Amino acid sequence: MPSCCWQRASCPSCASFRPSPNPGTLDIRELVHVDALIRVGVRYFEFNSEPDLDSEWKGGRVPANGLDLVADHAIANMETILERGGMPAVPAVSNGSRWDIVGRIVARGRKDLFSGPVWQAIHNYSQNRPLDYPYDIGNQEGAAYTPRFYQALAAEKWGEDAWRGRSLTEVNRLRLERRNPGSSIMDDHAGWLAYERFDAINRRHLGRSIPILATECGYIVGEDVDPRYPATTPDLHMAQTLEACRIMMGSSERFAAAPPYFFCAAFWLMGNNLLGNSSSWCERHSWYSERWPGKRLPIVQALKAEPKTVRRWEGATPVGAQRVAVRFCTQTIAAASCSKSGQEVARATLDAQPLCHARPAARQLHPACGGYQRFAARQPRPRPRGIDPQPGPSRDRAETSASTVRGMVRGGADAVVMLLRPATAKNG
Repeated sequence: MPSCCWQRASCPSCASFRPSPNPGTLDIRELVHVDALIRVGVRYFEFNSEPDLDSEWKGGRVPANGLDLVADHAIANMETILERGGMPAVPAVSNGSRWDIVGRIVARGRKDLFSGPVWQAIHNYSQNRPLDYPYDIGNQEGAAYTPRFYQALAAEKWGEDAWRGRSLTEVNRLRLERRNPGSSIMDDHAGWLAYERFDAINRRHLGRSIPILATECGYIVGEDVDPRYPATTPDLHMAQTLEACRIMMGSSERFAAAPPYFFCAAFWLMGNNLLGNSSSWCERHSWYSERWPGKRLPIVQALKAEPKTVRRWEGATPVGAQRVAVRFCTQTIAAASCSKSGQEVARATLDAQPLCHARPAARQLHPACGGYQRFAARQPRPRPRGIDPQPGPSRDRAETSASTVRGMVRGGADAVVMLLRPATAKNG
Protein backbone atom coordinates (compact mmCIF):
# COMPACT_ATOMS: atom_id res chain seq x y z
CA MET A 1 0.00 0.00 0.00
CA PRO A 2 1.14 3.61 -0.45
CA SER A 3 3.64 5.04 1.96
CA CYS A 4 3.63 8.74 1.14
CA CYS A 5 0.57 10.98 1.14
CA TRP A 6 0.59 14.55 -0.16
CA GLN A 7 -2.68 15.80 1.30
CA ARG A 8 -4.77 18.95 1.37
CA ALA A 9 -5.78 18.14 4.92
CA SER A 10 -4.57 15.62 7.43
CA CYS A 11 -6.89 12.83 8.53
CA PRO A 12 -5.99 9.41 9.97
CA SER A 13 -6.63 6.65 7.46
CA CYS A 14 -6.17 2.93 7.09
CA ALA A 15 -5.64 0.72 4.08
CA SER A 16 -6.42 -2.72 5.41
CA PHE A 17 -4.16 -5.21 3.66
CA ARG A 18 -5.88 -8.49 2.85
CA PRO A 19 -4.10 -10.77 0.37
CA SER A 20 -6.47 -11.95 -2.40
CA PRO A 21 -9.53 -10.46 -0.64
CA ASN A 22 -12.01 -11.34 -3.39
CA PRO A 23 -14.62 -12.68 -3.17
CA GLY A 24 -15.69 -11.95 0.39
CA THR A 25 -16.53 -9.40 3.04
CA LEU A 26 -14.75 -8.29 6.19
CA ASP A 27 -14.65 -11.09 8.74
CA ILE A 28 -14.96 -10.89 12.53
CA ARG A 29 -11.22 -10.51 13.10
CA GLU A 30 -11.02 -7.67 10.61
CA LEU A 31 -14.06 -5.93 12.08
CA VAL A 32 -12.49 -6.05 15.53
CA HIS A 33 -9.47 -4.36 13.96
CA VAL A 34 -11.71 -1.71 12.34
CA ASP A 35 -13.35 -0.99 15.71
CA ALA A 36 -9.95 -0.61 17.38
CA LEU A 37 -8.77 1.80 14.71
CA ILE A 38 -11.92 3.92 14.94
CA ARG A 39 -11.42 4.20 18.69
CA VAL A 40 -7.99 5.77 18.17
CA GLY A 41 -9.25 8.24 15.57
CA VAL A 42 -8.94 6.51 12.20
CA ARG A 43 -11.83 7.37 9.92
CA TYR A 44 -10.93 6.58 6.29
CA PHE A 45 -10.97 2.87 5.39
CA GLU A 46 -10.00 1.16 2.13
CA PHE A 47 -11.00 -2.52 2.36
CA ASN A 48 -10.25 -3.74 -1.18
CA SER A 49 -7.76 -2.96 -3.92
CA GLU A 50 -7.76 -3.50 -7.68
CA PRO A 51 -10.42 -6.25 -7.72
CA ASP A 52 -10.36 -6.16 -11.53
CA LEU A 53 -7.01 -8.00 -11.45
CA ASP A 54 -6.65 -11.80 -11.33
CA SER A 55 -4.05 -11.53 -8.57
CA GLU A 56 -6.64 -10.10 -6.16
CA TRP A 57 -8.90 -13.16 -6.33
CA LYS A 58 -8.71 -16.49 -4.58
CA GLY A 59 -7.93 -18.97 -7.30
CA GLY A 60 -6.05 -16.36 -9.34
CA ARG A 61 -8.78 -15.44 -11.84
CA VAL A 62 -11.52 -12.79 -12.01
CA PRO A 63 -14.85 -14.62 -12.56
CA ALA A 64 -17.27 -13.59 -15.29
CA ASN A 65 -19.52 -11.96 -12.70
CA GLY A 66 -16.60 -10.40 -10.84
CA LEU A 67 -17.87 -6.82 -10.99
CA ASP A 68 -21.25 -7.86 -9.60
CA LEU A 69 -19.61 -9.76 -6.74
CA VAL A 70 -17.31 -6.83 -5.94
CA ALA A 71 -20.26 -4.40 -5.89
CA ASP A 72 -22.32 -6.67 -3.61
CA HIS A 73 -19.46 -7.19 -1.19
CA ALA A 74 -18.55 -3.49 -1.29
CA ILE A 75 -22.13 -2.62 -0.32
CA ALA A 76 -21.93 -4.96 2.67
CA ASN A 77 -18.53 -3.66 3.77
CA MET A 78 -19.54 -0.03 3.31
CA GLU A 79 -22.68 -0.53 5.40
CA THR A 80 -20.66 -2.19 8.15
CA ILE A 81 -18.01 0.53 8.29
CA LEU A 82 -20.60 3.32 8.16
CA GLU A 83 -22.48 1.75 11.07
CA ARG A 84 -19.27 1.82 13.10
CA GLY A 85 -18.60 5.48 12.37
CA GLY A 86 -15.97 4.97 9.69
CA MET A 87 -15.72 6.42 6.20
CA PRO A 88 -15.45 3.59 3.63
CA ALA A 89 -13.93 3.78 0.17
CA VAL A 90 -15.28 2.61 -3.12
CA PRO A 91 -12.42 0.21 -3.97
CA ALA A 92 -9.72 1.44 -6.33
CA VAL A 93 -9.41 -0.38 -9.65
CA SER A 94 -6.17 -0.85 -11.55
CA ASN A 95 -4.66 1.92 -13.63
CA GLY A 96 -6.72 2.39 -16.83
CA SER A 97 -9.44 -0.11 -15.86
CA ARG A 98 -12.93 0.36 -17.33
CA TRP A 99 -14.70 -1.07 -14.28
CA ASP A 100 -17.40 1.24 -12.87
CA ILE A 101 -18.04 0.10 -9.31
CA VAL A 102 -20.03 3.22 -8.37
CA GLY A 103 -22.36 2.61 -11.31
CA ARG A 104 -22.86 -1.02 -10.35
CA ILE A 105 -23.63 -0.09 -6.72
CA VAL A 106 -26.22 2.44 -7.94
CA ALA A 107 -27.67 -0.17 -10.31
CA ARG A 108 -28.07 -2.45 -7.27
CA GLY A 109 -30.43 0.17 -5.81
CA ARG A 110 -27.97 1.43 -3.19
CA LYS A 111 -27.46 5.03 -4.25
CA ASP A 112 -28.47 5.89 -0.69
CA LEU A 113 -25.05 4.77 0.56
CA PHE A 114 -23.51 7.85 -1.02
CA SER A 115 -25.51 10.15 1.23
CA GLY A 116 -23.03 9.12 3.92
CA PRO A 117 -19.30 9.89 4.16
CA VAL A 118 -18.26 7.60 1.30
CA TRP A 119 -15.21 8.36 -0.82
CA GLN A 120 -13.54 6.84 -3.85
CA ALA A 121 -10.04 5.39 -3.92
CA ILE A 122 -8.10 5.54 -7.19
CA HIS A 123 -4.70 4.43 -8.47
CA ASN A 124 -3.79 7.13 -10.98
CA TYR A 125 -0.28 5.99 -11.82
CA SER A 126 1.27 8.32 -14.38
CA GLN A 127 3.19 5.58 -16.21
CA ASN A 128 5.90 7.33 -18.29
CA ARG A 129 3.42 9.88 -19.60
CA PRO A 130 3.31 13.62 -18.86
CA LEU A 131 1.03 14.97 -16.16
CA ASP A 132 -1.38 16.51 -18.67
CA TYR A 133 -1.80 13.30 -20.71
CA PRO A 134 -3.93 12.78 -22.85
CA TYR A 135 -4.08 16.52 -23.54
CA ASP A 136 -0.33 16.97 -24.08
CA ILE A 137 0.89 18.10 -27.48
CA GLY A 138 2.66 14.79 -28.07
CA ASN A 139 -0.53 12.72 -27.81
CA GLN A 140 -2.80 15.28 -29.45
CA GLU A 141 -0.59 16.38 -32.35
CA GLY A 142 2.38 14.04 -32.39
CA ALA A 143 4.77 16.94 -31.80
CA ALA A 144 8.41 15.97 -32.29
CA TYR A 145 11.08 16.01 -29.60
CA THR A 146 14.08 18.24 -30.22
CA PRO A 147 17.62 16.83 -30.51
CA ARG A 148 18.55 18.81 -27.40
CA PHE A 149 15.86 17.15 -25.26
CA TYR A 150 16.69 13.72 -26.65
CA GLN A 151 20.41 14.11 -25.95
CA ALA A 152 19.89 15.49 -22.44
CA LEU A 153 17.99 12.38 -21.38
CA ALA A 154 20.33 10.05 -23.25
CA ALA A 155 23.26 11.55 -21.32
CA GLU A 156 21.74 11.02 -17.87
CA LYS A 157 23.74 8.38 -16.04
CA TRP A 158 21.49 6.06 -14.09
CA GLY A 159 22.44 2.62 -15.34
CA GLU A 160 19.79 2.41 -18.07
CA ASP A 161 18.86 4.03 -21.38
CA ALA A 162 15.94 6.46 -21.26
CA TRP A 163 15.13 5.73 -24.93
CA ARG A 164 15.59 1.95 -24.78
CA GLY A 165 17.69 2.04 -27.94
CA ARG A 166 15.13 4.02 -29.94
CA SER A 167 16.63 6.74 -32.10
CA LEU A 168 15.22 10.28 -32.16
CA THR A 169 13.86 9.59 -35.63
CA GLU A 170 12.08 6.45 -34.46
CA VAL A 171 10.61 8.13 -31.39
CA ASN A 172 9.30 11.05 -33.42
CA ARG A 173 7.84 8.67 -35.99
CA LEU A 174 5.94 6.83 -33.24
CA ARG A 175 4.67 10.11 -31.84
CA LEU A 176 3.34 11.16 -35.24
CA GLU A 177 1.81 7.80 -36.14
CA ARG A 178 0.15 7.24 -32.78
CA ARG A 179 -1.19 10.73 -32.19
CA ASN A 180 -4.80 10.99 -30.99
CA PRO A 181 -6.31 14.36 -31.98
CA GLY A 182 -9.27 15.27 -29.82
CA SER A 183 -8.82 12.42 -27.34
CA SER A 184 -9.93 13.10 -23.78
CA ILE A 185 -9.59 11.55 -20.36
CA MET A 186 -12.78 9.59 -21.06
CA ASP A 187 -10.94 7.81 -23.90
CA ASP A 188 -7.71 7.01 -22.06
CA HIS A 189 -7.38 7.61 -18.32
CA ALA A 190 -4.18 5.63 -17.67
CA GLY A 191 -2.38 8.63 -16.26
CA TRP A 192 -2.31 11.30 -13.56
CA LEU A 193 -5.59 12.97 -14.64
CA ALA A 194 -7.65 9.80 -14.10
CA TYR A 195 -9.46 11.57 -11.27
CA GLU A 196 -11.25 13.71 -13.87
CA ARG A 197 -12.80 10.62 -15.46
CA PHE A 198 -13.88 9.14 -12.13
CA ASP A 199 -15.45 12.43 -11.12
CA ALA A 200 -17.34 12.70 -14.42
CA ILE A 201 -18.73 9.18 -13.90
CA ASN A 202 -19.65 9.94 -10.29
CA ARG A 203 -21.53 13.06 -11.30
CA ARG A 204 -23.38 11.11 -13.97
CA HIS A 205 -24.51 8.50 -11.45
CA LEU A 206 -24.97 10.69 -8.37
CA GLY A 207 -25.50 14.19 -9.71
CA ARG A 208 -22.52 15.50 -7.73
CA SER A 209 -18.89 14.91 -6.88
CA ILE A 210 -17.69 12.75 -4.00
CA PRO A 211 -14.22 12.91 -2.43
CA ILE A 212 -11.53 11.12 -4.43
CA LEU A 213 -8.30 10.03 -2.74
CA ALA A 214 -5.38 8.49 -4.61
CA THR A 215 -4.21 5.63 -2.43
CA GLU A 216 -1.51 4.67 -4.93
CA CYS A 217 -0.08 6.78 -7.73
CA GLY A 218 2.98 8.44 -9.14
CA TYR A 219 5.98 7.77 -11.36
CA ILE A 220 8.25 4.74 -11.10
CA VAL A 221 11.87 4.94 -12.19
CA GLY A 222 12.51 2.76 -15.24
CA GLU A 223 8.86 2.55 -16.31
CA ASP A 224 8.50 2.45 -20.10
CA VAL A 225 4.86 1.69 -20.93
CA ASP A 226 4.39 4.16 -23.79
CA PRO A 227 7.26 4.19 -26.36
CA ARG A 228 6.29 7.69 -27.53
CA TYR A 229 7.84 9.05 -24.33
CA PRO A 230 11.18 8.41 -22.61
CA ALA A 231 11.41 5.90 -19.79
CA THR A 232 11.22 7.53 -16.38
CA THR A 233 14.76 8.43 -15.35
CA PRO A 234 15.62 9.57 -11.80
CA ASP A 235 15.73 13.20 -12.97
CA LEU A 236 12.41 12.90 -14.82
CA HIS A 237 10.94 11.21 -11.76
CA MET A 238 12.04 14.18 -9.66
CA ALA A 239 10.74 16.85 -12.04
CA GLN A 240 7.37 15.21 -12.67
CA THR A 241 6.69 14.19 -9.08
CA LEU A 242 7.63 17.64 -7.85
CA GLU A 243 5.21 19.19 -10.34
CA ALA A 244 2.49 16.77 -9.20
CA CYS A 245 3.01 17.97 -5.63
CA ARG A 246 2.73 21.57 -6.82
CA ILE A 247 -0.56 20.68 -8.52
CA MET A 248 -1.80 19.28 -5.21
CA MET A 249 -0.70 22.45 -3.37
CA GLY A 250 -2.04 24.75 -6.08
CA SER A 251 1.39 26.32 -6.57
CA SER A 252 2.19 24.98 -10.06
CA GLU A 253 2.97 27.58 -12.71
CA ARG A 254 2.39 25.06 -15.50
CA PHE A 255 -0.84 23.33 -14.52
CA ALA A 256 -4.10 24.19 -12.80
CA ALA A 257 -4.51 23.29 -9.14
CA ALA A 258 -6.08 19.94 -8.36
CA PRO A 259 -9.87 20.23 -8.08
CA PRO A 260 -11.46 20.40 -4.62
CA TYR A 261 -12.84 16.85 -4.81
CA PHE A 262 -9.32 15.39 -5.25
CA PHE A 263 -8.04 15.19 -1.70
CA CYS A 264 -4.60 13.57 -1.79
CA ALA A 265 -1.91 11.81 -3.81
CA ALA A 266 -0.07 8.82 -2.29
CA PHE A 267 3.14 8.29 -4.26
CA TRP A 268 4.52 4.79 -4.63
CA LEU A 269 6.96 3.91 -2.97
CA MET A 270 8.78 5.56 -0.08
CA GLY A 271 10.86 2.57 1.04
CA ASN A 272 11.14 -1.21 0.98
CA ASN A 273 14.26 -3.03 2.19
CA LEU A 274 15.47 -0.04 4.22
CA LEU A 275 12.14 -0.08 6.06
CA GLY A 276 12.46 -3.77 6.94
CA ASN A 277 10.59 -5.50 4.13
CA SER A 278 12.45 -8.64 3.04
CA SER A 279 10.70 -8.85 -0.36
CA SER A 280 12.73 -7.55 -3.27
CA TRP A 281 10.10 -7.35 -6.01
CA CYS A 282 9.35 -3.64 -5.46
CA GLU A 283 12.81 -2.53 -4.33
CA ARG A 284 13.34 -0.84 -7.69
CA HIS A 285 10.29 1.36 -6.96
CA SER A 286 11.64 2.73 -3.67
CA TRP A 287 12.59 6.34 -3.14
CA TYR A 288 14.98 5.26 -0.37
CA SER A 289 17.16 2.37 -1.51
CA GLU A 290 20.75 1.12 -1.62
CA ARG A 291 20.35 1.21 -5.41
CA TRP A 292 20.55 5.01 -5.56
CA PRO A 293 23.47 7.35 -4.89
CA GLY A 294 23.19 8.52 -1.29
CA LYS A 295 20.54 5.80 -0.78
CA ARG A 296 17.77 8.02 -2.10
CA LEU A 297 16.28 9.35 -5.32
CA PRO A 298 16.69 13.04 -6.23
CA ILE A 299 12.99 13.69 -5.46
CA VAL A 300 13.66 13.32 -1.72
CA GLN A 301 15.89 16.37 -1.46
CA ALA A 302 13.77 18.30 -3.96
CA LEU A 303 10.63 17.87 -1.83
CA LYS A 304 12.48 18.79 1.35
CA ALA A 305 13.55 22.06 -0.28
CA GLU A 306 10.17 22.82 -1.88
CA PRO A 307 8.14 25.58 -0.14
CA LYS A 308 4.95 24.09 1.29
CA THR A 309 1.60 25.78 0.79
CA VAL A 310 -2.02 24.83 1.48
CA ARG A 311 -4.26 24.49 -1.55
CA ARG A 312 -7.08 27.01 -1.56
CA TRP A 313 -10.58 25.60 -1.87
CA GLU A 314 -11.52 28.11 -4.54
CA GLY A 315 -8.41 27.35 -6.60
CA ALA A 316 -10.35 25.14 -9.02
CA THR A 317 -13.99 24.19 -9.46
CA PRO A 318 -15.07 20.93 -11.11
CA VAL A 319 -16.93 21.26 -14.37
CA GLY A 320 -20.63 21.60 -13.58
CA ALA A 321 -20.03 22.35 -9.92
CA GLN A 322 -22.22 24.93 -8.24
CA ARG A 323 -20.76 27.81 -6.26
CA VAL A 324 -22.86 29.35 -3.52
CA ALA A 325 -21.79 32.60 -1.88
CA VAL A 326 -23.26 33.47 1.51
CA ARG A 327 -23.03 37.14 2.34
CA PHE A 328 -23.67 38.67 5.73
CA CYS A 329 -22.51 41.68 7.69
CA THR A 330 -20.81 41.72 11.06
CA GLN A 331 -24.12 41.90 12.89
CA THR A 332 -26.94 40.93 10.55
CA ILE A 333 -27.35 38.14 8.02
CA ALA A 334 -28.02 39.95 4.77
CA ALA A 335 -28.24 37.85 1.62
CA ALA A 336 -27.21 34.67 -0.18
CA SER A 337 -26.51 34.22 -3.87
CA CYS A 338 -26.01 31.22 -6.11
CA SER A 339 -23.84 31.30 -9.22
CA LYS A 340 -22.74 28.86 -11.89
CA SER A 341 -19.75 29.31 -14.17
CA GLY A 342 -19.20 32.76 -12.75
CA GLN A 343 -22.77 33.95 -13.48
CA GLU A 344 -25.26 34.66 -10.69
CA VAL A 345 -28.45 32.62 -11.17
CA ALA A 346 -30.33 33.36 -7.95
CA ARG A 347 -30.33 35.63 -4.90
CA ALA A 348 -32.28 35.55 -1.64
CA THR A 349 -32.57 37.73 1.44
CA LEU A 350 -31.96 35.90 4.71
CA ASP A 351 -32.97 36.70 8.27
CA ALA A 352 -32.42 40.36 9.12
CA GLN A 353 -31.57 39.80 12.76
CA PRO A 354 -28.42 39.80 14.84
CA LEU A 355 -26.22 36.77 14.25
CA CYS A 356 -25.96 35.80 17.90
CA HIS A 357 -29.78 35.52 18.17
CA ALA A 358 -30.38 33.69 14.89
CA ARG A 359 -31.83 30.21 15.20
CA PRO A 360 -30.94 27.25 12.95
CA ALA A 361 -33.04 27.62 9.81
CA ALA A 362 -33.49 26.14 6.37
CA ARG A 363 -34.03 28.34 3.36
CA GLN A 364 -34.90 27.28 -0.17
CA LEU A 365 -32.69 29.51 -2.31
CA HIS A 366 -33.59 28.57 -5.85
CA PRO A 367 -34.08 25.37 -7.91
CA ALA A 368 -31.15 26.47 -10.07
CA CYS A 369 -28.87 25.93 -7.08
CA GLY A 370 -29.92 22.30 -6.87
CA GLY A 371 -30.86 22.26 -3.21
CA TYR A 372 -31.19 24.25 -0.01
CA GLN A 373 -28.95 25.98 2.47
CA ARG A 374 -29.07 25.69 6.22
CA PHE A 375 -27.36 28.19 8.48
CA ALA A 376 -27.00 28.27 12.22
CA ALA A 377 -25.50 30.85 14.54
CA ARG A 378 -24.70 29.79 18.08
CA GLN A 379 -23.25 31.34 21.17
CA PRO A 380 -20.72 31.30 22.73
CA ARG A 381 -17.84 30.45 20.41
CA PRO A 382 -14.42 31.98 19.72
CA ARG A 383 -14.61 34.38 16.82
CA PRO A 384 -13.25 32.85 13.58
CA ARG A 385 -10.20 34.63 12.22
CA GLY A 386 -11.07 37.44 9.85
CA ILE A 387 -14.76 37.56 10.72
CA ASP A 388 -14.75 41.23 11.64
CA PRO A 389 -12.19 43.16 9.56
CA GLN A 390 -13.53 46.58 10.57
CA PRO A 391 -15.54 46.23 13.79
CA GLY A 392 -18.10 48.73 14.93
CA PRO A 393 -18.55 49.96 18.50
CA SER A 394 -17.15 47.76 21.22
CA ARG A 395 -20.62 46.67 22.38
CA ASP A 396 -21.56 45.38 18.92
CA ARG A 397 -18.16 43.83 18.48
CA ALA A 398 -18.45 41.88 21.71
CA GLU A 399 -21.87 40.60 20.71
CA THR A 400 -20.88 39.36 17.26
CA SER A 401 -17.44 38.04 18.20
CA ALA A 402 -19.10 35.42 20.41
CA SER A 403 -20.94 33.89 17.45
CA THR A 404 -20.12 31.34 14.79
CA VAL A 405 -21.90 30.63 11.54
CA ARG A 406 -22.29 27.10 10.32
CA GLY A 407 -23.67 26.20 6.92
CA MET A 408 -24.58 23.33 4.65
CA VAL A 409 -25.15 23.27 0.91
CA ARG A 410 -26.84 20.28 -0.67
CA GLY A 411 -26.85 19.48 -4.36
CA GLY A 412 -23.76 21.59 -5.02
CA ALA A 413 -20.04 21.72 -4.46
CA ASP A 414 -17.27 24.12 -3.48
CA ALA A 415 -19.21 26.52 -1.25
CA VAL A 416 -17.62 29.87 -0.47
CA VAL A 417 -18.58 31.91 2.59
CA MET A 418 -17.81 35.65 2.59
CA LEU A 419 -18.27 38.03 5.53
CA LEU A 420 -19.08 41.62 4.63
CA ARG A 421 -19.68 44.81 6.60
CA PRO A 422 -23.21 46.33 6.41
CA ALA A 423 -22.03 49.01 4.00
CA THR A 424 -20.89 46.45 1.44
CA ALA A 425 -23.32 43.58 2.01
CA LYS A 426 -26.08 45.23 0.02
CA ASN A 427 -23.72 45.64 -2.94
CA GLY A 428 -23.09 41.88 -3.08
